This record gives sequence, C-alpha cells and structure tokens, in this order.
Amino acid sequence: MKKYIFAISFITLFLVGTAYADFAPADFQYVRPINMGNNIKLPGTYVKFDVDRTVSTLSRTDLADLRIIDGSGGEVPYQLVTENEQVRTDYVPVTMRDLSVKNGETMFMLDLGVNGTIHDHVVINSSSKNFKRPVAIYASDTAIGHFDKGWRLLSDTNNIYNFYDQALGFNAGSGDVYYPESTSRYMRVVIGRGEGSDVRVESAKVLRILLRDATKSHMNESDTVTQNANERSTEILVDLGGAGIATRKITLTPSVDTQNFSRRVVIQGSNDATSWSLLGQGYVFSLKTALFTGSDFSVVYPESATRFIRVVVFNEDNQPINWENTVAMEGVVRSVVFSANPNMSYSLYYGKGDSRRPQYDIARFFQYIESATLPPVVLGVSAINPAYVPVKAPELPFSERNKNILNGALILLVAMVSFLLISYLKKLKQDTPHN
Repeated sequence: MKKYIFAISFITLFLVGTAYADFAPADFQYVRPINMGNNIKLPGTYVKFDVDRTVSTLSRTDLADLRIIDGSGGEVPYQLVTENEQVRTDYVPVTMRDLSVKNGETMFMLDLGVNGTIHDHVVINSSSKNFKRPVAIYASDTAIGHFDKGWRLLSDTNNIYNFYDQALGFNAGSGDVYYPESTSRYMRVVIGRGEGSDVRVESAKVLRILLRDATKSHMNESDTVTQNANERSTEILVDLGGAGIATRKITLTPSVDTQNFSRRVVIQGSNDATSWSLLGQGYVFSLKTALFTGSDFSVVYPESATRFIRVVVFNEDNQPINWENTVAMEGVVRSVVFSANPNMSYSLYYGKGDSRRPQYDIARFFQYIESATLPPVVLGVSAINPAYVPVKAPELPFSERNKNILNGALILLVAMVSFLLISYLKKLKQDTPHN
C-alpha cells in the first residue's frame, strides 16, 4: 500500500512541477534584450520597463504571452502594472444659502461650518438641460453679503455644461468646478451668462480630491475622413497598425476657421474594420459668441485595445466640419516589474498566440512594492527569435488532400453501378416469358 501512495505522490509532484510554466524558446516568435544600465546594485532589486507599441502589437492583446528569461535560461516572475490614477475624495458638509438669479446670472453661497478645512472642488447639481456657462468661485473667512468687496477670487476659468438629446436619450454634462486649495469657511459661486437655458441649481457639495495622475501615452495618428450621405455624418477612421495598443481618449482637429458648432459623436472600435462595437459617445463643440467662447474636441471612452477606432460625427442638416487628417490619442502606460540581480542579463520573449497568463507569487505581495519609484530599464531592439519554430498548420484529412482521386473514384463507381443496372435490366427482359 505504501508503494502505491509513494507512486501517486511522485506523479502528483511531477505534474505540478511540469505545469509551472509553458515557456519553450521555440514557441515564442519575438525576443528583445532588456538593457539594465547601471541601475542594479544589489541582488533582488525591483526594476520596471514600459510596454511599448512594438510589444503591444506583436503580442497577445491581453499581454498574456510576455515572458522574462535570464541569462541562465530561467524564467523570471514579473507583475504587469497599469499606472492608473489614484484618487481619494473627502466630502465637506456644507449649507447652501442666498440662492438667487440676477441679470441672467445664478449665484449662491456655501457655508462649510468652520475655517481650516482644506477644499479645492465644488460640484454643482442642476436639472437644467442644454446649457454652457462660465463659473467664478470666491472665498471669505467671514460671513459677508453677495456684493461685499471682501470676497477673494479663487477661479473664473471653469465652465459647467449639459448637452441633452431627447430623441436619442443621450445626456452628458459636467458640474465640476476646480480652484486652488482653500481653507476658507465661506464660498461664493457665480454662474455667469452663456448659451442655452437658465441654470436651475438643485444642490452643491464641496470636496477635496487628492490625485496622482496616471502615466499616460500620447500618440499623434493619421486618419481618413469620409462623408456618409445616408447617415448625414462624417466618419473619421484611425488605423493603429495592430491590435493591443490601449487607448481611452481621442482629440479631433478641426480646421482653424471652423467655429460655432456642437455635434454629437460616437466612438466605435474594431479589429477588422468591418464589425464595429460601441466604445463611447459625447459631444464636440466650438463656440465664439458675445456671451461665451470655448471649445472641446476630445471624447473619453472606456479603455480599448482594438486596432481600428472610428469616430462618427453626426451633422444632421448642417454642413460637415472640415476635420484635419490627424488626431491625438491617449492611453495609460503598462509597465512590467521584476526582480533583477547585478551581472545577469535578461530578455523579453513574446508572440505566442495560444499562451496562457502566467501566475507568479509576486502578484500576492505586489501591493507592498511602490512601483512608481522603481529604477527604469529599457527594452532593446525587437528581433525574430532564432529558436522560434512556426506552428505547423494541421494536416488536412485524406478526403481534402485527394479530392481529384476521390471524385474520379466516385465517377467510376457510378459508371460501374449504372452498367450493372443496365445489364441486369436487359437480362431480366430476356428472361421474362412472352404470352
């Protein structure tokens, strides 16, 4: 019985050991050296490199086929990191008072209760539709009237807006107003005159936002602009050259003489430029009037790694906007973090379409590693892995490889059956007695 237990245990250990990783040099099409520089002084130093455009387009879309191999041929555990924003929001209790409208301006005051609380952000909640208005923020340490000269101007460069399309059920807007950090107890908010309907303020809240910005990638891409007469729209197509490049924001470029328009746009993604999926939607506009001047040609959408991005600008019965053949795209950088030793070389292998994502212990304790301050290393030139062996296409069945032979045999068989049938019918006729 003990022998059986030992045998089962040995087989289990063997299977676990061989299932640890799927790396075999012949399976990975590309390799790049990792240039360590002089950043490694002590064994076990964590370093990181950014995943660039080449790796993004030549590897799997989810980057599951990345493998780091050291100079001795050993697989090195790593952690894939997306350097997103880190946001913490602290809400400050406030009391709104003296809400009024005068000469097209809406104004009110906010009381935070005490001086000394740090704040830098007001959110204005409004039930109004289709408007865009400038907002000015003032501060005071003491309670004073609306038009007292004791108010200190904090900011007058913000705008709040709302775009509403009842037919499409689309509603987009922002009531966020930012200003330099303040510790004043009293705030005065003045919503100026502008485009659209009157602004009905329902409520407001004050908060402080602590933000660490993401590490972003910025790309200027060429686009193709076409007009769709049937849909009364302009289509702007961007080809990123391959799937895997993560984007989340696109900024269009109108001609310099284009102004006074507001158009709904839809962002779509595809990997074959044929089947499209909805990524996001919004509005682009440029206004220059006596009451308001401003523009926004950017649309943010959930992160996508599709090869093709299409922007559909709905013109309705208006003349199409003259868009330039260049757009700006933004994404969040992905980084790879791993532990390195001095005097050891490292290489990155990638390009295995059926690879699974590796599971390393580093994922369980990575939260204790401050990835933002790690020493950087740089990827070298991408090259075809000399050990790579292309995957052979599965051999076709005999019937597919020998269609002519089978067709000929079928014809011959039909002819033989026909001959035998005719011969049988003749013999049957001869043997039939005549009356």
